[in-house]
This record gives sequence, C-alpha cells and structure tokens, in this order.
Amino acid sequence: MRGAVMSLLHVVAPGEVGGLERVVHLLTHGQALAGNDVHVAAVVDPAGADHPLIGTLASGGVTTHPILLPGRAYRRERAAINDLCRRLRPDVVHTHGYRPDVVDAGAAQQLGIPTVTTVHGFTGGGWKNRLYERLQRRAYRRFDAVVVVSRPLVERLIQDGVPPDRVHCVQNAWQETTPPLDRALARRALGLKDDEFVIGWVGRLSPEKGPDVLVDALAHLTDLPVTVSVVGNGPQRDSLASRAQRLGVERLVRWHGTVPEAGQRFAAFDVFVLSSHTEGTPIVLFEAMAAGVPIVTTRVGGVPLRRSTLAGAVRSDLPLRAPDNPDRWCGRRRAMMLLPVVVLGGSLALWVYAYLGYPAILKVLSLFRSAVPSDRPDQQPSISITLPVYNEAAVIAGTLERILEVDYPAERRQILVVSDASTDGTDDIVRRFAARGVDLLRMPERRGKTAAENAARPYLTGDIIVNTDASVRIHPDAVRNLVAALADPSIGVASGRDVSVASLDARANPGEHAYVGYEMWVRDLETRVLGIVGASGCLYAIRRDLHMHFMPEALSRDFGAALVAREHGFRSVSVAPAICYVPRSDSLRREYRRKVRTMARGLRTLWDKRRLLNPMRHGLFAWMLWSHKLCRWLTPWTFLLMAAALAALARWHWWAAATLGLSGAVALVTAIGWLWPEGRPLPRLIALPAYAVSGNIAALHAWIRALGRQGTALWEPTRRRSSSPTAGQASR
Repeated sequence: MRGAVMSLLHVVAPGEVGGLERVVHLLTHGQALAGNDVHVAAVVDPAGADHPLIGTLASGGVTTHPILLPGRAYRRERAAINDLCRRLRPDVVHTHGYRPDVVDAGAAQQLGIPTVTTVHGFTGGGWKNRLYERLQRRAYRRFDAVVVVSRPLVERLIQDGVPPDRVHCVQNAWQETTPPLDRALARRALGLKDDEFVIGWVGRLSPEKGPDVLVDALAHLTDLPVTVSVVGNGPQRDSLASRAQRLGVERLVRWHGTVPEAGQRFAAFDVFVLSSHTEGTPIVLFEAMAAGVPIVTTRVGGVPLRRSTLAGAVRSDLPLRAPDNPDRWCGRRRAMMLLPVVVLGGSLALWVYAYLGYPAILKVLSLFRSAVPSDRPDQQPSISITLPVYNEAAVIAGTLERILEVDYPAERRQILVVSDASTDGTDDIVRRFAARGVDLLRMPERRGKTAAENAARPYLTGDIIVNTDASVRIHPDAVRNLVAALADPSIGVASGRDVSVASLDARANPGEHAYVGYEMWVRDLETRVLGIVGASGCLYAIRRDLHMHFMPEALSRDFGAALVAREHGFRSVSVAPAICYVPRSDSLRREYRRKVRTMARGLRTLWDKRRLLNPMRHGLFAWMLWSHKLCRWLTPWTFLLMAAALAALARWHWWAAATLGLSGAVALVTAIGWLWPEGRPLPRLIALPAYAVSGNIAALHAWIRALGRQGTALWEPTRRRSSSPTAGQASR
C-alpha cells in the first residue's frame, strides 16, 4: 500500500463491447481519476489488437497491457499474467469474466496478491458454456472478495459454496463519460427518419440477451408504424435476420451492427427494450434512463420492473390504434390461428374418414345385409383365361403350368397369352405349350396392356373372360369359384382375393403385405353392402358382353371393368375363396413406379367414368366410389396442407413443432428405405413407414402425370420374385 494510492491490475478478456466492457471502462476510469495507479491486462486475439476497449481505456489515463494470444493458449496466458504481476506488484488483482476468473486469478493468488472479481451474471447456454460457468463458480471460493451486481446473484453464489462474508452486493452505477447526442443528431447517426417511432435494442446478439424474444414479438405488430433499431453484433446475427424474414417482419428491423459510443445514441429511441433471459444490472438501462427514454424490460436479475409506469410511458408516445384493448390483439391472434387449425382438422378428418370412417360405416351397413348363398351351380360355362405379358421369359413357363392345373374342364377352357411384342424369348416358351391348349397372340408393336387386351377380344371364345397376371400364382380352385359367383345374374364382375406372400428367399416388403390385407378386408365389406368399385388386376372374371366394350388405351381395364359393369346394371364382387397369391415386392423403388403408373391410369379411368360419381343417379355406389377411390387419392395432398398448418402453429404450440420434427424423422426413414440395397431384406421398422410415405408421394406423382399432357407410362410388368402358396407363407 502506498498511502491512499493503490496499484490496481484489472484482467479482462473483452468480447463485443457490452455491459462487462463498459463496467470495466467506468470502474477503471473512476479509479484513475481518484489518483490510483490503474492497469488493465486485456487478453485478446492477435487479430483484435486494436480492440476499442484498449483505446478507450488508454485515452482515460489507464495503462493498458494487451496480451495477444489465440483463444485456447491458457498456459501462455497464465504465464503472461504471472510475469505482469511480478513486474507490477499490484496491491489488488481484479478479474472480470469466466476466463480471467478461472485461468488468470490463480497466478496472482500463488504470488500472495489479494484477488477480487466482479460477477456480472451467468448466461447459461450450451453444455460447454455451462461447464465453464460451473468452473467459474467454484473458483469464486478462492477469491478474497466477490462483488456481485444484483441480490439474486448473492443468493446464487452462497448456494454454490462461496463464503457469505466474501460476497458483496454493489449494484452497477453509471457516469456520463461522453456527452449524449440530441435526438436529431442521434437519429442521423443511426440513419433513422425523424418521423419514425423507433424501438431501440442495444446489446450482444447472443441467446442469453433474448433478441429472438423481440423479433418474435414484432410478428404481432406488423400493422403498426414502428421501426426497430438493433445496435450490436454477435453469433445470432444471421439467424435472427432469417427469423425476421420468416416471420415477415424484416422490413421493420434495422441492423446497425457494432456502433462505437452507442450510449450517445439512446436519444434516437422512443422506447428502449431489454429482452434478456439473464442479467445482473445492465448498464444499458442507465444509459436509456440518462437519455430520458422509456424502458420495457423482462423481470430478470437485478432489473426492477414497474410495468404500469413503463406501459404508460410507452403508450403516451406510441401512436397505437386502440392500444388499451388487449382483447383485440387476442382476437387477432385467434384469427391467425384459426385457418391452420381448420386446415389441419379438415385434413385429419379426411384421413380418418377415408381409412377408418368409411370401413366403419360399411361394417354397420353390412349388419343389415344378409349374406348371399355360395352354392356352386352345376353348369360350367366356357371360359377364356387371358394372360397379357411383356418379357416374362423368367416366369412364364411356371405360370402356365399353374394355370393348366386349375380345377376346370380343359374342353371348356381357352388359355390365350397376349404378348406385347416381347423381345426376350417369352413367345418361344409359350409356343411350346401349344399342344396343351395354350394359344399365343403376338402384338406387332408394343402398345401397352390395355391395347393388348383390346386386340385380344376377337380371339376370345369363352362366355366368361378370366384375366390374370404372369407374376402371380392362382389357387387351383380360384377360377371355379369366380365362375360360380357369376352364376348370380346380378353380378357382372367377380374379383379374386389377393393374398400377399413372402418370396422364397424371404426378401419381402412388410408394408405392402399390411396394405394388401387391409384392402381385401374393405372389399369384403363392400361386397356385403353392394359391391366393389374396382377389381383386382391380378385375377378377376367378367361376363363376355361386358369385356367386349372398348377401353381406351390410357385407361385401366381392371378398374374400369367394375365401372362398366355398374353402367350396365351389374354388381361387382370380391370372391373370398378365389385366392390369388401375390409375391410381395422387395424393392421400394419398383413398387413406387408401379403405383405411379397404376394410379395415374386409375385417375384417368375415373375421369372417363365420372358420371358414376353422381349420387343422384347412382346412389350408394357413387358414395362408395367417392369414399374408396377419390377420397383416398386426395389424402396425399393433405400432407402438404398439414405441413403448412403445423409450421404456422409451431410458433405457439409445442405439439405442432414436435409433430413436424416427427415428420422429419419419418421422412428420413423413408429415404433410408428408398436407398436400401435391393438384395437385402428391408427391416419392418423401416418398411412400414417407408411404404406408407412413398405410396402417398407416388399418389401425388400420379396426379401430376394424370393431369399433365404427357400420357401415362407404358405398361411395365412388376417383376416379382417367385412365391410359394403354402399355408405357412401365405397371409390373408
């Protein structure tokens, strides 16, 4: 000690000029004016040697000692402080901030120099910052005195184990060091207009300062003539600008960045906002008070909040429309939320109706319908089994062997293979079955499945036409059961029951299996109520007169068959005993392409037969066609609507944000399923959501294709693995 004069060494690692840096400036400036020998060691990055705090301190009579080191050179930093303490032999070392508290104070303590720290507050944040602050609070126990700037910090430090007699609450104070600018000059310096109502915000753009709170609040003031002047910089600068743009308030915000002597410009504001999540006693409040600017602040740290006084001051200056009517703002928010709620609710209602409500209604209606007797008649009408193929050399022989084994008299049965200009030797294989009653019709050029079926009509001899597919396996009794159903004169189309089976090597898609089972259940209910609205393309039988009707090549004959039957007064039914084993696809990409193709053709078929959607003329059938087909095909569009609604609601409701996050996770799972190697089994946990999501995306793609000028894709048979129809592998 040198009489009344002390040698003081302050240690600081300054960042953006903020509250801590201004406290150091005011404190050292006052101590120097009192005649003390004041030194400041400023630990800065080599690129920041010209930090504004260093120049400001030097101009005020404070001796500065820049220590130029990279961010994590802690040993070199501690050695530099140790050397400085040995040279200066200060009476007291005063540290500011967690880095000097943890790294540098120990050097002075080892030399027996009393140490003091000022606790400006804690910011929290990520795990790394919280770890640093925890180390800082433990370090406080070794200080001779700990100065805190607010009463809540006193209680916090005592709880952390700092001896109470060492904790001293000295709230921040403010002294004018440079004269403030008047309103006109301050606004000119910030580029603000004289007639604007300006909300000011000054600080570091970091999470603990809560600038996001201010930006979010602006979303409720978009119809008010206000300008927000943000002075400061920090890590959240870019994200805040993006947030303002997303909320549509970017036109209200002026980003000034770091402004030297920002305290001189407070007079430019009509009101000052402090939106911090954590604070000690912020200097900016004193600067706003000195400029006579009303303040609105969060109740945090050592900040007193007199809400009524501040609100009155703001309202006397801010030209609001009906400012004292909070119900108006609540009503406006409710109105903003109403549309997304309605959209979300309507979209969910459509999904629930299409997949749960419609089958539930069918179930209730079926209770009032008596089951139709399934007696097998003695007559055995002649039949023609048609098999459209394209490049099926790998499976056609096995398929024909199975068809020849069906339980139906050979003399009453015609088998016609229609080759859509196959190029892989399929036709040669079929010709080898000619002696066993298999006929071949080869198309001169490839034109698609429907065109091939149209071309085959003159060659069909049977009274009943049975249509099937090369990739499936027909149960021996299936054809007889279909023909038996058509003995009812009211039935025009009898559809087989698809049974999804695993491939021989177990590479199967569980998602497809689940959907096929659900679809067959719905068709059974429709059959009991009135009839199905579309036949299975894998296996169905139709009366000859109905089959002879021309079907445009861009349409789907299996879906159109049920619609043609209805136009002529017949019903279409699903025949449960007519089993057709359908191997499940092991490729999500192939299944996607198939769905796009079949749904696009289905949409065009429905448009061609749209008169059947008229409930005034077709009653119950029209309702079933709307519910089973059109409602389902419309539901994928609600994905887009629901995403937009959830994004709008996520600002106010955690569940909306959580649902969006969950949707993102499902999308990620779908992407994994899409990229999954085709030779490897797809896990059920991935297969189920991937199949559902890709199916809905395929529906959107099909809509675009069906509504576009380009035609539907040319028929490309689904390449399925050979399957075994044993009971152990089949699952209905």
